[in-house]
Amino acid sequence: TGVPIVTLNSDAPDTGRLAYVGLDNYRAGRAAAGLMSLALRDGGTLLPLSGYTENTSHTQRMKGFFDAVEHEFPKLRLLDLKHCYDVDAIAEKIVDNALKDCPELAGIYISGNGQTGVCRALRRFQKAGKVCVLCFDLTQGNVAELEKGSLDFILDQNAGAQGYRPAMLLYDKLLLGEE
Repeated sequence: TGVPIVTLNSDAPDTGRLAYVGLDNYRAGRAAAGLMSLALRDGGTLLPLSGYTENTSHTQRMKGFFDAVEHEFPKLRLLDLKHCYDVDAIAEKIVDNALKDCPELAGIYISGNGQTGVCRALRRFQKAGKVCVLCFDLTQGNVAELEKGSLDFILDQNAGAQGYRPAMLLYDKLLLGEE
């Protein structure tokens, strides 16, 4: 088509894009599993919580997490994957149900959004700080939850670079002719 494309946050390698700016989401999921394993040395039951099934970032993070848990961390046991569609109220309800069905829940891995709802549910069940929670995005809300002790780990995507770098790559291509 002759139109230069730069993808960000979620890659689309089959588009013929010039570049992708973002995480290696599969490896980020594997790293999340490693962190969870370190936090839960004795193992435990985990709730995997994702946003959208269509979001490749979320699905790649989950795939990396599931693969690492399955092959490297046998003490961790996964509940069925749930989707909250990045809606806090849905995430809250999912965690409510998980805590009722699995009171021994040891960890929650969030590959998308819904952190505020997760934290509300944990506080209501008096499980904040007792259930290890790992999520993405270094936002003010997530940092506040980390400081309160409701979140244990935040994996940063460097959103500033993801917003700035694609525009600069396109500028370099279109105005300077640089690849």
